[in-house]
Amino acid sequence: MKGATNIEFLIAVFVFLTTIAFIAFSIISNVPLLHGRASADNIRSLTYQFSEQLIFDKGLKQSDGTSDWTANDVARAGLSTGVRYEIQRSKLDELSKMCASPSGYSRLSQFLGAGADVSIGVSFNGTSIIICKPSVYSTVRNEFSILRPIVEDNRGEGVLSIKVIK
Repeated sequence: MKGATNIEFLIAVFVFLTTIAFIAFSIISNVPLLHGRASADNIRSLTYQFSEQLIFDKGLKQSDGTSDWTANDVARAGLSTGVRYEIQRSKLDELSKMCASPSGYSRLSQFLGAGADVSIGVSFNGTSIIICKPSVYSTVRNEFSILRPIVEDNRGEGVLSIKVIK
């Protein structure tokens, strides 16, 4: 008899196809979870990079390349005096001025790149100062916050808080 198949062959094909379908559905169902984790890791990395830039870098003036940048003439924002974890009060004030204007805030968020928003706050002796924040917060987008210790010559020890929303 041609074309006749026995029951064992049909069961084997059914088990094989079921196994392949189970593996495919398992992989497909984990893709959103893995994408969310990768996105969260990306934001975490971006937040630490930006905080390191602010705390450990002196910044860069766009016109002549010196570290004495102002709110209107900045290529790279940095608050450091050159000593690790020590920031300059004048640069903190310039960053606050830059964030006060919508065009300055958009330049600061361009330093982060890829449409990320940033919220920067400083706390000295229990007094908190919000330097930068986006005009609108989104509860849907991912965000990551960190607190970094800083020292400022006039105010002493403090905490720099940075939140990146992307």
